[in-house]
Amino acid sequence: SARIAVLGRIGDTDIYRDVREYPAAEELPGLKIVRFDAPLNFANAERLRDFVMQLVDDCARPADSDDQAGKSSRVHTILLDCSSWVYADMVGIRTVKEAYALLLSRNYRVLFAACKDSVRLLFFQEDFLKDADVSLFYLTVHDAVLFASRVAPNNQAETIWRIPHIDLIMWLVAALSVLILNLAIGLGFTLFSVILRTQSARIAVLGRIGDTDIYRDVREYPAAEELPGLKMVCFDAPLNFATRNDSETLCCSWSMTLIVSFLSHCEQRRAVYQSRGTDLPDRYGQ
Repeated sequence: SARIAVLGRIGDTDIYRDVREYPAAEELPGLKIVRFDAPLNFANAERLRDFVMQLVDDCARPADSDDQAGKSSRVHTILLDCSSWVYADMVGIRTVKEAYALLLSRNYRVLFAACKDSVRLLFFQEDFLKDADVSLFYLTVHDAVLFASRVAPNNQAETIWRIPHIDLIMWLVAALSVLILNLAIGLGFTLFSVILRTQSARIAVLGRIGDTDIYRDVREYPAAEELPGLKMVCFDAPLNFATRNDSETLCCSWSMTLIVSFLSHCEQRRAVYQSRGTDLPDRYGQ
């Protein structure tokens, strides 16, 4: 059975927990964060939709006290924590799409956080982006909260959206192989793709996104910036005999990069001291 929770923020941290179980977790004004702790499929998607719509109705209903009235009248955003959606089917995606349209018609903003790649792929296949802006999807719950609360300086809660084209192509080829040819060929292609992925190393230099604790490939994420004096490497493959050369090449290339960078720095310092008419310190050599 699916467990649904309304989340609150614990203090000034980026930690969000069930307000019923954590007394320190407090709901944020103008925002309802909903976590659905179950796969999003045909069996339980309607329960999520009904819960969210009931939550909206409760917020719009006149409250018994002034404090409750103030909280409900300020609600303008529904944030869905998708981190527990380890699996989703098309029925579940369509149900969420239906709930999104209903909330949009009632002037609510809907945000999605921590969606797994496979779930985002289904959103893409269902043409969800024709009716929704890609800026509705965020890497973490805290990023979405920053956006909804309008407190992110210089747009640091920047939306990051990547459609995994390679995964989509491989998924389509495997599906067509099963449908057109036979199951054995489709499974064989899938197994081959898994082996290929594990044996081919993908190396990325990581950068930090804004003031968050999120680090992503600087080549794929324009918002990711390298930190001064620091190189972060993500070696996205098993470290074995098949990928050893890739790791050695990486280390050698980085050594040359550091040497070139150091020599460039020395030349810059040499020019500065020459312009001042002073002697060059010994540490920069000749």
